Amino acid sequence: MELNFHLNISEHDYGVKMRRAEESLANEVTVKLQLKFRGSEMARKEEGISLIRRMITDLSGMGIIDVEPQRVGKSEVTPGFAAS
Repeated sequence: MELNFHLNISEHDYGVKMRRAEESLANEVTVKLQLKFRGSEMARKEEGISLIRRMITDLSGMGIIDVEPQRVGKSEVTPGFAAS
């Protein structure tokens, strides 16, 4: 399962996506998170890194990191989780 995020995600949308990721991990489905940067968001990569760390922290109880966060192209940071 893939979940796409943008840097300016609202708290409600973040919560919905985290619940979907937790449900998938509970069903032992691997989850891939993609943080995509658009336009001027490219200048705020530090905020993107903190959002990735927050996602990893929020999902750490449900699974383990299968793929370490890495840059894919210019505009994506992608960690992957597998059920523990």
